Amino acid sequence: MSANVQELNGLSNASPHWPQLLVRNAIAAFAEQHLSGYEALTARLYSPRLSESLGLGDLTWAETLDWIEQQPVPLGTPLQNLFDDLDLSLADLFLLALCGEVEQSHDLNMLLAAMQAPDEGSRPTLHLVSAILEQQFGLSLPPGRLHQHLLVRMGLLKCEGTQPMPLRTLSTDPDLWSLLNGSAVHWPGLRKISLADPPDNNELLTEVVESVAQEFNTGRTRGILIRGDRSTGRQCMAMLAERLRCSAVTIDLDTWQGSPLAAAACRYAGWLPVIEHSLSPGERLVLKQHEQLAVPLAVLTGNDGAVDNHDFLQLQLPSPHSAKRLELWQHLLGKDPSLDILASSALIDQQRIREIARQVTENLWPDSCPLGYRVAQVRSQLGTQQLRTLCHPVERHVDDDALVLSPTQQARFDALVRRCVQRESLWEHLGPTLSNTRNSGVRALFSGESGTGKTLAASRLATCLNAPLFRLDMASVMNKYIGETEKNLSAMLDEAATTDVILLLDEADALFGKRSDGDSGGERFANMLTNFLLTRIENHPGIVILTSNSQLRIDEAFTRRFDVVIEFTLPGYEERLRLWKNHLGDRSPGDDEVALLASFCDLPGGYIRNTVLNAAAMQPSAERLRLDIRILVGALHEEYRKLGRGLPPALTQIREATIHD
Repeated sequence: MSANVQELNGLSNASPHWPQLLVRNAIAAFAEQHLSGYEALTARLYSPRLSESLGLGDLTWAETLDWIEQQPVPLGTPLQNLFDDLDLSLADLFLLALCGEVEQSHDLNMLLAAMQAPDEGSRPTLHLVSAILEQQFGLSLPPGRLHQHLLVRMGLLKCEGTQPMPLRTLSTDPDLWSLLNGSAVHWPGLRKISLADPPDNNELLTEVVESVAQEFNTGRTRGILIRGDRSTGRQCMAMLAERLRCSAVTIDLDTWQGSPLAAAACRYAGWLPVIEHSLSPGERLVLKQHEQLAVPLAVLTGNDGAVDNHDFLQLQLPSPHSAKRLELWQHLLGKDPSLDILASSALIDQQRIREIARQVTENLWPDSCPLGYRVAQVRSQLGTQQLRTLCHPVERHVDDDALVLSPTQQARFDALVRRCVQRESLWEHLGPTLSNTRNSGVRALFSGESGTGKTLAASRLATCLNAPLFRLDMASVMNKYIGETEKNLSAMLDEAATTDVILLLDEADALFGKRSDGDSGGERFANMLTNFLLTRIENHPGIVILTSNSQLRIDEAFTRRFDVVIEFTLPGYEERLRLWKNHLGDRSPGDDEVALLASFCDLPGGYIRNTVLNAAAMQPSAERLRLDIRILVGALHEEYRKLGRGLPPALTQIREATIHD
């Protein structure tokens, strides 16, 4: 932006409004020569005369115009900026002011209506404007050329009607005219962005803002494309606007593209327009730019698509480092031990941290509720509305003893937790090959039969990190229309990255199954979708857990991209014993009976859970606290029956004894 950015907002409102007097006097002078019977009305339009308001005494109309052209009079309003931007003449100024004053002056409407045919109304027709310009300003501009005037081509004036050209009318937007004269107006489709925090609390953003402001002031760029969290982007633009001495406003894409008036309003009201628009993969957005208005423009979007404007500066919003996040968490919530892991694993911006902390402290919680759980609950609700259209929150707090794993599985799970906690700092002081390919994302595969604890392990990971867990709804993401599936998945991943939630992609082999070599349209599309997902998830900066009943079903090209792979095999005796004890709790039939169940029942934890719940329902708790072993075996028989299998012989004897009794 080469013009003074300060002009956007720094003009005085103490103007004598002489352009209005220019219009009123010119129309009155023209009417005196061509219209009789309206002397009182023309006298009102002459009061005061333009020459008198400028302190020139009783000069003629021609002498007054000569004086203004030789010694320009400051307009004292945003109209001066427009005058200078477009290098307007006095006749051009009259033309714009005439159309503007028609929207405000009743006397002017009456006189114009009297000079035109009754059915032409009071907005000036081209033939009347042409006559006034020639008589009052000495400018020969036939009606056939007026519709090509600069102000009409720019959209600041509209040539309306379907009649022959001389009978068409000129008009302007009354809000624009009020704005040009220094009045505060509400512009449709614009919403002001308030500065939530002082710039000194946003060191990273302050540095970004200073560099962008220099680019704008030197004219090296006309716009900025910002990728990342939109709330942080809005904050950044509010800070930039303050630096440029203007105000940031969000503006709808259709409003910006549909009319040049929006750009003119932003330019002369002192607004920095910010467009929020989500782009699909491969989509290119071409934004209208108005060369003569020099309006700076910002676009907030996700990680996909591109803005096809060559002079746009692209910016990926920075996130505060873990040390800064920890300092802020502790400042807002105290020095709780859970905040150390939270600061390391939750890559969220300062504004979101402040909002989370505010809601944690303002909401009412039970005294026994740990701080980490409170934070996770607020994070699950804050800013996840769009994510919930595609995913379901998994709100389950899983304690350490609730997840039963073998020693090998536990070691791999602990390694996954450590990787997630260190996912930002892990790259520090490593070699250049790793440093140049750093990515804070973590991808894990949980494979194993149904009921072996894959989803429970994902919930346990979320509990360890005090992070929200969202499970992908495959039916809502998959779409029969080509291109929509990628768009849905891209939107989901962008939203997950913004809020830094853990994504659980259940039954992932539906999306990441092995690609075929078929030539049919459906197979080619499926392969293209898999390729898109491979790249998109590999570059995702968050934590993603994929589950599958078998690792062999996952495409081999994606296997190497997993940071951790945990196979959830059928539990052995020790694991089954812990599972039974954990599920039965105080209603255990006894240690010997539990050992018997663990010895001969070879089912995973999901089926043990069903067995205990069904047995508890079959035996009313009023009878006695402990569950009867015979009722447990009966419920276990139903689980085997659902699998098409029979009870193990040792357990069958107990069930037969139950039936006999």
